[in-house]
Amino acid sequence: MTLESPSKANHWVESLSVQHFRGFSSLRLDGLGRINLVTGYNNVGKTALLEALFLSSGQLSINSVLTLNQLRGIAVFGPVTIASQQAPWRYLFHNFDASAPVRLWVSTYGDEHIQVSLRAISDVSEVADERWSVLRQILAPGSNVPYQQPLSVETLRPNILEMYASTPSGEAVNYTVLDQSGFRSTAFPNASFRSAIFRTPGEQFNPQEFAQEFGTIDLRDQLTSFVKGLQLIEPRLMDVRMIVTPAGPFLHGDIGIGEPVPIRLMGEGTNKLASLLVDAAAVGPGLLLIDELENGFHYSVLERLWGALDEATRVSGAQIIATTHSLECIRAAHSYFSGKLPLGGSVDFRLFRLDRVPTETEPDIIEAVCIDFDSIGHLLEMGLEVR
Repeated sequence: MTLESPSKANHWVESLSVQHFRGFSSLRLDGLGRINLVTGYNNVGKTALLEALFLSSGQLSINSVLTLNQLRGIAVFGPVTIASQQAPWRYLFHNFDASAPVRLWVSTYGDEHIQVSLRAISDVSEVADERWSVLRQILAPGSNVPYQQPLSVETLRPNILEMYASTPSGEAVNYTVLDQSGFRSTAFPNASFRSAIFRTPGEQFNPQEFAQEFGTIDLRDQLTSFVKGLQLIEPRLMDVRMIVTPAGPFLHGDIGIGEPVPIRLMGEGTNKLASLLVDAAAVGPGLLLIDELENGFHYSVLERLWGALDEATRVSGAQIIATTHSLECIRAAHSYFSGKLPLGGSVDFRLFRLDRVPTETEPDIIEAVCIDFDSIGHLLEMGLEVR
């Protein structure tokens, strides 16, 4: 693989190993590029793969766990029902079995190595001595006496979550306790070795977050590229600007009708593309994780969508890892990147397929296979399944 910008590409994930997370007993992904597309049958772990990458970037807090649950449609626990519920982090463990830890390993093209682990603890004696002082902050605030309030272990087990990260900048650990009083967490040092943004199909638009991220485009002189990208769907668009309204700041576009039009009124495809282009700029040389990329786009614009994302990530240095069920999305990617293929060279696009390959002794084995670029074309020409 030829890296066009080594300083940016150093942060790109080259490989990921997953153990005991969601539907994965174990999984290894090798040879990731700048832009990656993941396919596979339903319930084979495509979304879980993105979640693992999100957590492995150092996004370790109880808020991240709750956010992942919310994106899956699992409600946050309320004060009335908390005593009768299982701990929400239970869903992160393979087959809901919290007796073994979740482990994530990442290697980058810059030869950085990151390890993240999540461990459910039901007995404080399981905590290593050197980490006890961290946990004690929330077990008994301001006291050296271990936390004594009885826990309803039958309904709340596991009741303590340990999150650990080892990155090039050092090690960090965080604890969250769940009891009848709710959640309490220790402050987590900044262990993130790169920024990460995770987008899902059902995620609600947040105008405040969008306005904040859009500001990074102006600051980085990427506004022209942003408008050019949106013109792929709305060719009348000449310019965009943020306008503060009584309801908050909203992006408006000039389409030549005499007054600016809120981008929110220009259709789902325009809005999703605007969001992704802003994300690509805001995340910088980090990870942009997109679940079901094709959602909201007409199949006829998918090749142009790949072009817009390609250009945006070349500028920012972001690495994209997306999932799809769409054959049109794969065709469009192959068509676009075929036109960018240098003579005798390679492209920064990778297609991975997740498949369940159970054995008699290991019924939950899922494998990730990278389909090389030439093979994608041959498979598409022969009408063979690549999704």
